[in-house]
Order: sequence, then C-alpha cells, then structure tokens
Amino acid sequence: MKTNSFSDCFLLGRTSIDNDASWFQTLPAIGEYPDKQLIVKGKKVKGTIVVDQTALDRCIAAFKEEQSAGGPEWKGVLVDREHFSLMANKESDAMAWAKDIRGGQDGVWTRWEFTDPGKKLWDGKILVSRSPVMELVHIAGNRYRPVAISSIAMTNTPQFETLATFAAARDAAEGTAAPDVAQKQGDTMDKQL
Repeated sequence: MKTNSFSDCFLLGRTSIDNDASWFQTLPAIGEYPDKQLIVKGKKVKGTIVVDQTALDRCIAAFKEEQSAGGPEWKGVLVDREHFSLMANKESDAMAWAKDIRGGQDGVWTRWEFTDPGKKLWDGKILVSRSPVMELVHIAGNRYRPVAISSIAMTNTPQFETLATFAAARDAAEGTAAPDVAQKQGDTMDKQL
C-alpha cells in the first residue's frame, strides 16, 4: 500500500450542487497517513491512519446502516462547527447534515445539505475545510483503520488538510477551476478527535 504524506495531492472537494446539497471529500484517497496524533480509547497515541478498501467499505456500510435505521426521519450525520458537538461547553448547532455517502480510490465523499448557519459560513468563506470524527480499529503495531464516520466538522484546522478546501471546492462549483485539478496542502492539525 502506498504511504502518503499530508502534502500529497487530492481531488477538489466539491463535485456538484443539487438544491443546496453538495458532495465533499470526507476521507482522503486510499493510502497510509503516518505520524498522526490519535485519540484511541481515550488515550493519545501516535499512529498511522490506514485508508484502504476495507476502510472505505466499512465506513460506507456504517453510514448506510445508520441511514436505514433512522428511516425517513433520519436527519443525516452531523456536520458541526469546529467539533463543538464534542465539547460540553460549546453550542453544537448543525451546520449541515451528511445525507449520502460514496467511495472510491479518491476516498470517501459525503453529500451535505446545509442549514442556514452552515450556508452562511460557506457563503462567507469563514470555514474552509472539514475534519471527520472517525471510529478507529487497531490493525497492528501503530496502524489504525477508520470504520465509521461519527460526525464531520467545518473547520480551519482539519485532520486531513489534504482534503480540498471549501474555497477550492467553491472554485470548481463556480467553474473557475477544473474538478480534476489537484491541490497541495500541508499538515497542521496535531490531533484526531
């Protein structure tokens, strides 16, 4: 399996707009992402996040299971602001709801339906990236595989900075950048929620 640095290229993060709903890259392309500070069972550990076909399949299956269990009233997977839903002292209003999921060699993508506050942050270019909260399973040594996406945050300090920014996604949606143009970014987040 290819080992990727967080400065590797990934496809632009937004592919279409349907009634204020858009597809966003939520997990990066298949590969291994070393030297990440992770929280596993309440403890900080340094490890490698392994995004392989098994990770894609399990994340998609977990999403679809939650979607099916929720029935027609299911709102979706929460997209919050800066992971506030994980903090007791912060408001955790929904910025969007991830309503659908797909996966491929380019990673896991979720389709969002924005709420009014989230749309305002989007339109105002205030938060320009996203960061998934993942359920991880230990593979071996210091390697961990995501098996579910618990929530997603609109943020400026993402776990996977190589996911296309909202600004780049907006350019693709507005036709000012081609959807297959890749972008390079560095790694600044030192933890996984």
